[in-house]
Amino acid sequence: MKLCFPVLLHICLFQVVIAHAQIRRDTTRPNPFINYAKVNMHQWAGYKPEKADPGKNAQELTFFQRMFHGRNNGLDGKKGFRGPDLLVKIDALRSGDSIILHFIVGVPGDAQSTIEYFVNPRYGKIKIVSDGGDGGDGGKGSKGKIKASYRNMCGGNGGDGGDGGDAGYITVHVDSTAIPYVNNRCMTFSNFGGIGGQGGDGGKGRSLTGYKKKPLPHDGEDGLDGVEGNSSNRIVMIGPNGNMIGWK
Repeated sequence: MKLCFPVLLHICLFQVVIAHAQIRRDTTRPNPFINYAKVNMHQWAGYKPEKADPGKNAQELTFFQRMFHGRNNGLDGKKGFRGPDLLVKIDALRSGDSIILHFIVGVPGDAQSTIEYFVNPRYGKIKIVSDGGDGGDGGKGSKGKIKASYRNMCGGNGGDGGDGGDAGYITVHVDSTAIPYVNNRCMTFSNFGGIGGQGGDGGKGRSLTGYKKKPLPHDGEDGLDGVEGNSSNRIVMIGPNGNMIGWK
């Protein structure tokens, strides 16, 4: 059976449309190894330790703590914890016509800390953090007592804030597939020292009306703020051959 030219043309066009649809479906088919839930979002791979414990207020001290630190004085805050050293592995996975970057971030020797992240380098972002922990705040000094010795009528000193913890190091291993994206703005790093804790407030001195003894009871001094921890600023990138390809 012979077909006329218009019929043959329609059949050819139909086959072209079907083929194009098949190709488009193949190139946009999701990669089963990629979790697409957050690829276009801003993600935070944070490994910053929790804030250190604060110093006790003077009113919370035990009998023995008052013997060694003074009855009215607050205790110093604890020093912040050091940020962990992180190991980051980056490779690139193909998803249709696009590339999705695959990050594996964790603390060496701690398998439970390892988390995978998937980032679209065109729309998504990831910030990898290994900052030092913040220092604990100093405890508050207590108010002076009304009927007491001169020493106990003075306000207690506030405790000093704990120093911030030092930052950790970040080592990045880059697979050959991810080399073109080493300087891509989708990834940023942070390893700054923790913030020092705030010094505790000094207590108010108290005295009876008409108290004439010298010197008069005074207020306690505020505690000193803690010092910021050291920022390592050490982010080393290692290429597929084991050679260093950059640092930040």
